[in-house]
Amino acid sequence: MGGGNLRNARAESIEIYGENHPVTRALITSSGGSGGFIVPPDYMNEIIELLRPESVVRDAGPRVIPMPRGTMTLPGQASAASASYGGETKSIGSSQQTLNQIVASYKKLTALVPVSNDMMRYADPAVDAFVRDDLVQVIGLREDLAFILGDGTQDTPRGYLSFANGYATSIAGGVAGNFSISANSVAGSGGNYLTSTAMYTLATVGIELGGAVNKLDTANVKSRKRTWFMHPRSKNYLYNVQNSLGVYVYRDEMNQGKLLGYPFRTTTQIGTNYHNADSSQTDCSFVFLVEMTEDMILDSMSLELAVSREGTYVDGNGVTQSAFQNDQTLIRAIAEHDHQMRHDAAIAVIQFVRWAPAIN
Repeated sequence: MGGGNLRNARAESIEIYGENHPVTRALITSSGGSGGFIVPPDYMNEIIELLRPESVVRDAGPRVIPMPRGTMTLPGQASAASASYGGETKSIGSSQQTLNQIVASYKKLTALVPVSNDMMRYADPAVDAFVRDDLVQVIGLREDLAFILGDGTQDTPRGYLSFANGYATSIAGGVAGNFSISANSVAGSGGNYLTSTAMYTLATVGIELGGAVNKLDTANVKSRKRTWFMHPRSKNYLYNVQNSLGVYVYRDEMNQGKLLGYPFRTTTQIGTNYHNADSSQTDCSFVFLVEMTEDMILDSMSLELAVSREGTYVDGNGVTQSAFQNDQTLIRAIAEHDHQMRHDAAIAVIQFVRWAPAIN
């Protein structure tokens, strides 16, 4: 009725509805000069959080051991004594156990965020709480990634894949894999590795899952707290796969949080973009089965948060900046820990997994 003109529309609304009708008032406040400038916008006192993966390793219940001096030696048995039958007068053969050791040393995990003091003075909600909560989560996710896929280089902890490699190379004929995201990956073999069938079926998937269990059983790994770790794509395939009779094969058990009798955890930090050995498949993933009583997180310093307005820092361009001169507050997070396995054989790896649900 206003012909696209706000003033005409307002006049029409006054004539039809009256000066104080909600339609008329809405038309007034929609124009700044007509009163909209004095109507403040509403803001929710909450920042919508970022969508992130879940931290899964600590949640699965590994052994958490204090390491207050930053290093710890854990002695272990490398071989056993021997026993044999003999005749009445035959001398008893002697034997001796041999020992080895694991040497753990702390790895420092850090994060630093400079925040404008003007933002902290005037922003609502409190920016310092927002930054603090974000740092806690990013520290947790970074250590989780290291505990699963870390290779132990550049002052980082070793992860499940690295320990599985160590076990593979310790077995005659075993070969360690060299995995990297979006790059060609050399297949690990031997040890506790299983290679998933590229053109998978319900039958091949069942064989591979059972094979991972058998790998740990055959290596004499006790079944006390075994846990699966996988990408959600793999989990969703298992949850939705049906047999020829239309029966969901794993769904009832997975509704109880278990797969083949063991709990499972999912995280997108286990990717789905790994290549197989010849790069003929570029959408591969991993499925791990880990005995968590063999998994050790050695904490030398729990997460520490510190705040400073006088410090300096190096920005993303490599330039040293003064927080005091720039009127900024630095919020820093530090955690120190190491990750070790009592026995490398306590991890089974299904590699080059392409399981995916047949739904979008």
